[in-house]
Amino acid sequence: MAVTCNVAGKEITKNGFDYHLKLWLKDFIVQDCSHSDTYRERFGLDCCNSHKYKGQDIRELLKEY
Repeated sequence: MAVTCNVAGKEITKNGFDYHLKLWLKDFIVQDCSHSDTYRERFGLDCCNSHKYKGQDIRELLKEY
């Protein structure tokens, strides 16, 4: 279950999986998905966005969307 917070009038996932952006989060920070290289090669690097955005703050990422 994801924990969300209201930030500037938007519900933003703080902890858990954000299904809209396909990211794992802890305290608003994107966590690595931990999918193996074999898994990512099999399904493509876009298995989810956690690997791509690891370490970034979701509040900053949402400014792009």
